[in-house]
Amino acid sequence: MTPCRICGVKVHAKGLCSAHYQQVWGQTPKGKSCRKKWKQSPAGKISSRKWNQTPSHKNAARIYDQSEIGKARKRAYYQKKRNYILGVYYKLPEVKARESVRHRSLLGKGWMKKYRNSPKGKINSIRCKAKRRYLGFEPINEHFENSHAHHIDSKHVIYIPRELHKLGYHSLKYPETMEQINTLAYLWVLCGDGNIMEVR
Repeated sequence: MTPCRICGVKVHAKGLCSAHYQQVWGQTPKGKSCRKKWKQSPAGKISSRKWNQTPSHKNAARIYDQSEIGKARKRAYYQKKRNYILGVYYKLPEVKARESVRHRSLLGKGWMKKYRNSPKGKINSIRCKAKRRYLGFEPINEHFENSHAHHIDSKHVIYIPRELHKLGYHSLKYPETMEQINTLAYLWVLCGDGNIMEVR
């Protein structure tokens, strides 16, 4: 008997073993329709739930998720989902009303206040403000308590003490106002306690 043309196992039909025949047939329009109908049936849902809990499926899923194809597909899926949530879902009237009530509630206000005062919340808040000003945000040193993020240019940031940052008015629109504050920021990083990170 002729073996399967893919794996060499006993032929089931059309020169393929049972597993490969099901795989090829499942890509046809009829096969896709039958699989979709089976997965949506009560028996199909129970069978899928049981299969998802088996060690062999979990191991196969883990290997696939760690592969380049799996990572790319997961990245594309979450990007598409994120675009939908931000671009469509949160603009729906009922969602806007629900989120507005949640944000005004004591629980919502307490959660937001707690997050904004956390280290991660403070850094994300600074990054969002920079984005609204059409500026990049690539830190040269690490964030510390009572520090301000000073843009030495439109891309790079140095965390310096709040008092140092408020010594005088400066703006990237006027380069002459940036010379003194940038010099002080560089001196503080080099001579102070700044932890230098590699500039991207």
